[in-house]
Amino acid sequence: MSLAKKLTDDELQRALQESRSLEDAPPGVIERAIGVFQRTPVSGLARAAEVLRAVLSFDSALAGPLAAGLRSVSTDQRQLLFTVESHDIDLRIMPAPADDAGQAQWQVAGQVLGPQAQGSVELQLGSEVLGHAVLSELGEFRFGPIASGELVLRLSLTDAAIELPAIDVA
Repeated sequence: MSLAKKLTDDELQRALQESRSLEDAPPGVIERAIGVFQRTPVSGLARAAEVLRAVLSFDSALAGPLAAGLRSVSTDQRQLLFTVESHDIDLRIMPAPADDAGQAQWQVAGQVLGPQAQGSVELQLGSEVLGHAVLSELGEFRFGPIASGELVLRLSLTDAAIELPAIDVA
């Protein structure tokens, strides 16, 4: 016979149940653990690590006259379509009346298509921020008149921060 005490089935079952029951952690420890896993929602461009880069899907300047002719778009108006995750950004660049010095100027208008297209847009020319626009209820925005140069648009949406690649407007 072994040195171990022989247990009846009932005693063995009771001992097993007692070994499975654990004490609850202290309330302070539970609250701290929950706090570690809760995310604080941060919107807009504050999520610098989560800025999405849009990709150019269509540029009417590269498509040639046939594409513009089919859509009855004037050749001096440029249409660009950018795509990123669940959003598309339709952008139009149109000539505006020249400034007092005779320099060419442009209007930039666009629409954000996709879920929760709410937020704002920042327009930057070179290193200078030219302005901010709040998206309409249809996701539309407009800037202008602006000078020729390299434009950058940054969108701060409810569910994402998006940056479009630089666009040369000349």
